[in-house]
Amino acid sequence: MSRCINTYMKNRLYKNKNYPYVYIGIHKVTGQFYIGYREKNKIQSHLDLGFHYNTCSSAQLVKDNFNDFIWSVVAEFYTETASDDAYWFEQDLIKENIKNPLCLNKHYVDKTLGHNRFSSTSPESRINISKGRKGILKGKTYEEIYGNEKAKELKQIRSEHLSKIRQEQVSAGKPNPMAGKKRPQSVLDAMDKGRKKSIGKFCWITNGTLSRKHPVCDPIPEGFHKGRDPSFLRISNF
Repeated sequence: MSRCINTYMKNRLYKNKNYPYVYIGIHKVTGQFYIGYREKNKIQSHLDLGFHYNTCSSAQLVKDNFNDFIWSVVAEFYTETASDDAYWFEQDLIKENIKNPLCLNKHYVDKTLGHNRFSSTSPESRINISKGRKGILKGKTYEEIYGNEKAKELKQIRSEHLSKIRQEQVSAGKPNPMAGKKRPQSVLDAMDKGRKKSIGKFCWITNGTLSRKHPVCDPIPEGFHKGRDPSFLRISNF
């Protein structure tokens, strides 16, 4: 009874306003599922989904076979920031399920890091995305990619994450696998060979704050000059 009253009050309070919601569709045969959200509807979700709205999914299986899915509303939002709340609820839900091979969503936006994360069951797609990102980001520091403020935040997150992993390993009785061990001579030889190959190909450059390696054949970025700042042990990115 109280639930009906609450729904009635919400309908009265938010009459003629949007009702953003998050929904999920599960394929009746394969069990594959798609997660989405809707914010431009003028009526409540149970009157909208499947009647006025058939998702805007780019997944071909969803677009061409809407009626082969069982659709249900996961959450409906009535707050002043309902559109944003629905969007981030959807993204978090995708993030939780994207590694599931049945999930048809292939990317989500990470609210903390502020950029897209991709997942694909296709090895070729993963390789192409990796190659693309490496080509764009190769040789760049966190500061150059994200800016000083964001880079500081990301480094802190990474540091805390690694610290947590180390603590869990110690608690589980798993010390550093290299503790008390030496690298095989074959590995040391390969490392030495790699260092010799890079001689003459890279140089150190600095802008007085950051010091990093730079390909000799590439133009030196504006504000940088050849050399290595004396405080490189503390702030070097390599």
